[in-house]
Amino acid sequence: MKRMRLYDCLCYLIGRSFRNMLSCYIPFVRKYDLTVSQLFILLALYENDGVSAQELSSKLALGASTLTGILDRLERKGLIKRQINMNDRRSIIVSLTEKGKGLKDELWKIYEKVNGELRSALSQKEIEDLYRIMEKLYEKANRMQNK
Repeated sequence: MKRMRLYDCLCYLIGRSFRNMLSCYIPFVRKYDLTVSQLFILLALYENDGVSAQELSSKLALGASTLTGILDRLERKGLIKRQINMNDRRSIIVSLTEKGKGLKDELWKIYEKVNGELRSALSQKEIEDLYRIMEKLYEKANRMQNK
């Protein structure tokens, strides 16, 4: 039986592309003293502000401890605030500050520019196929983890 090579590994191929694509954002977010992870948390909050840390963690597929560290840094920069959820005191609500809201247009332009440029490498059909394939892999990995 022929042994698989590293290049045959879906995780390797997807991870390699993922890291390379994320690096495309670095020159743009650097001038705002942000990391790419911080950018995506802010973008998620621009879509839906005032969500629980657990919801953010789930939406961005970040572990709780990773998210907490990123939120700590965003809070120190004055871009977000965290408050105890009065309906469930075990839960923390994450919200944008005025300073964080003030970056919305500029950060969305960065996202649209980089994402648009990356998407331009594919046809509309390829983009649709990619979404479908990635969703299938995501669901399969979920089933494998929950066996």
